[in-house]
Amino acid sequence: MNISEMRAELKGLFRVNPVIYWVDFLANLAVGYFSFYLSQKYWGTSPLLFAALLTVSSFTLYRAVIFIHEIAHARRQMPYFTFIWNLICGVPLGMPSFLYYQSHYAHHRPQTYGTALDGEYIAFGGNSRFEIFKYLFFSFIAPVLLLFRFVLLTLPSFAIPALRKWVVEHGSSLVIETDFIGSPPTASEKMDWYWQETATAVFWIAILSSVAIGYIPLANFFCFFGLMCTVHIVNALRTLAAHRFVNETLEPISLEAQYLDSVNLTGKGFSAVVNTLVAPVGLRFHALHHLFPGLPYHSLPEAHARICKAIPKESRYHLSNEPTLISSLVSLWRNTGTTSSTAEERAQLLSGISVAGTK
Repeated sequence: MNISEMRAELKGLFRVNPVIYWVDFLANLAVGYFSFYLSQKYWGTSPLLFAALLTVSSFTLYRAVIFIHEIAHARRQMPYFTFIWNLICGVPLGMPSFLYYQSHYAHHRPQTYGTALDGEYIAFGGNSRFEIFKYLFFSFIAPVLLLFRFVLLTLPSFAIPALRKWVVEHGSSLVIETDFIGSPPTASEKMDWYWQETATAVFWIAILSSVAIGYIPLANFFCFFGLMCTVHIVNALRTLAAHRFVNETLEPISLEAQYLDSVNLTGKGFSAVVNTLVAPVGLRFHALHHLFPGLPYHSLPEAHARICKAIPKESRYHLSNEPTLISSLVSLWRNTGTTSSTAEERAQLLSGISVAGTK
């Protein structure tokens, strides 16, 4: 079974269901905001209830934020969803969707995936484990960097060309490669960029001003900021578990190899619940998503089930399956900074043999 035949098995699954998107997003965002609001009432009086509400808020807001990934793929199909998501989620949480457009396109383009032009890729396999800790550190402080970008740099950059060039190239992409250089917005993206970054700048200047005059208590602000740091670090761990990161040559690889360099989290029972929490909105089937990026997130579980039913047990498709996020992270850790014999195995993994073929 080749990729075209696999696609035929997925007939009817490529249609976006807007109702699922709206209900899922709005419900999680509402629960996230309300849980955080309630948590502040128990600050210092009921530590267990405070921690429980903050945990609920963290994971529901995390799920709401991760819709930025769906927007990167389907924003033209859902312009109203994209606008509302930015207005009530992306802007207030400091992550408007324009930050994800160009870098994510490069991450899926066959000519650029896993290359130096892919800001969402680091060949951890050929580097020391220090690179993993470096990435996690920058993920943890990402909210601080984003706040600096929007509050201090955005509005002045509109009047200072040199500053604007730096902001566009170094402060306008959600990536894991710190040396990544972004590109200016295309003609169709300019309006999105300007309204989103202006709104984010104005919103967060207003928030910080409210904190400065005492209208918003400093403790509440730092609690919310800590929540956002938690969201970023959980997403960083999810990102590390989403790929094998073994393309050390940084040369373009085939679509089949791109799949084999990615991971599906396929554990069942309690593992499936945990996988859904840490890799929400379909991201637990990340390898399958790279094979068929046009599949909406709500179709990925069914698509995975259909493919598994149609292919033999010894199919190379199963090589990308890991039971849990932890098992994928352990695998990445073991393969980072390893010997040349392991590098040879990695080269074989990315040999471009059909993923639907046998091992």
